[in-house]
Amino acid sequence: QGSVNTAVWKKFQPKFQEMSAKTGFQIDANILQRRVDRSRAELDVGLVELTRQYGIAENDADRTNITNMARTLIEGRVQGNIISQVEATNLSQKFTSDIIETQVRQDVFLNPAAAEGNLLQGRYKGLTPEKIVVWLERAKAKIEADLAKTARLADREERLAAKVLTQRQNATAKDGYQLLATNELTMDWINANEDNLPKADFKTLLDKLTSGDTV
Repeated sequence: QGSVNTAVWKKFQPKFQEMSAKTGFQIDANILQRRVDRSRAELDVGLVELTRQYGIAENDADRTNITNMARTLIEGRVQGNIISQVEATNLSQKFTSDIIETQVRQDVFLNPAAAEGNLLQGRYKGLTPEKIVVWLERAKAKIEADLAKTARLADREERLAAKVLTQRQNATAKDGYQLLATNELTMDWINANEDNLPKADFKTLLDKLTSGDTV
């Protein structure tokens, strides 16, 4: 960055010296450099923010507008002699690379399997082979993590369902034995609650009812 400021100062120095000779004011190089620093910093911050906005854009039109805004921002700094054309080209290339990776990152997070397919088919134009390998590994890791999470959730739901079923069956069996004890147990009740009774308790209640025994 220091070399950029020096280059800018060398370019403007003759003009400032001429102004100084005409007006009698001494131009402070530090003031110019601070302004250049501030303008360059604003450019860097602006490009970072546009990259972030690109990642959350909802449609292609918005993404195109963001890309155009970045181009205008960079070109404005060239016209203001804040950066050179070479720097502008480098910044444009970096911005393009950043927004491509931002899109890949979002796709890997939302749908890693689809992102993996797009990476294998080379649909992310501008992504280097090295970056493709990196993002393929990340997509694969995300797929595996999602599968593991799904398996854990399914196992948890299965355990919870089994617990609820056991509680319901125990409560139904308790009701059945209470009815049996008060001679209120009927075959209709047993048939209606067969699915909610443990097999052992269903058999016991059925045997007790048909034999006329009570607990």
